[in-house]
Amino acid sequence: MMLTNTRMTKVFVMATLNIIAAILFGSFKNYAGWYWDRGLSYALSGILPLLMFFGVFSTFVLLGIAIWQTSVAVINVKGHKFVTVIAQILATLFFCYFAANLNYMIAGFLVHSFSFDPFAGQ
Repeated sequence: MMLTNTRMTKVFVMATLNIIAAILFGSFKNYAGWYWDRGLSYALSGILPLLMFFGVFSTFVLLGIAIWQTSVAVINVKGHKFVTVIAQILATLFFCYFAANLNYMIAGFLVHSFSFDPFAGQ
């Protein structure tokens, strides 16, 4: 039980760092006049955007690893190794997708709520 709590705490910390990094990157990117679909091209436009992009990417990778480790510790179907691995992979992909979607929604909300969007008045 202690191992599961430790892994879940690690997931929570990585998710928090990932959300903060994505909010910073998305808000700064929109403030500079770029939209969501060109994130990689924006990251290559300067050193600060590149560092922010690597911050988002690295925390997302660490979050995926933490979710995978937690699913390995929690999900176990006795006698069915293949079913166990498939369930672990599906749970990891689902939670990574949920974290990425949450990043997008929070950053978009902050961008539009605090007028970081330079094209909002047009």
